[in-house]
Amino acid sequence: MCRVKGPERDRLLALCQEQHTPGWFQQHGSRLPKQLVTLIDHGNKAVAISDFEATGVPGLLQTGEYARAVISRVVNVPANEVDDRVAARLARRACRHGRAFRLMEFADFKPVVYGESETSSLFLEKPEEIQAYRHILGTLADTALGEGQSRELIATLATELYADREDHHDRT
Repeated sequence: MCRVKGPERDRLLALCQEQHTPGWFQQHGSRLPKQLVTLIDHGNKAVAISDFEATGVPGLLQTGEYARAVISRVVNVPANEVDDRVAARLARRACRHGRAFRLMEFADFKPVVYGESETSSLFLEKPEEIQAYRHILGTLADTALGEGQSRELIATLATELYADREDHHDRT
């Protein structure tokens, strides 16, 4: 119908057959990874994108108080498991939660969650997976500082961190 022929036709037909296959797990190759091409395509078509990037204190430097604050705010951790998880965190001293992800919403397609690691990427599409990530984003939105408070906190910390440094002035 579109008069597309050859390899491009085959590629488009394959995409049509793959559109209902949940959880695309794609390994990185030596060229531009297929998952990056897919991510770019999804990003261009999305009507809404919610990004989450985790930052925190490395596990070896975490105190019990910090670990408790972080773990108790993790959406999918039941309250009665917090003490055990804090103890386990301190015992192994490694932070293994809060990976970055991207929730993409589309006008004509089901939403997709994209996550990546050093060697692979994963696209999640099951309703229960999407709901879990929406729940995480909702909780983060409820507990995060507002834009003004965030700017104020960052400015205060920057001032405190650099106030005693001799080289904090711009050099010309």
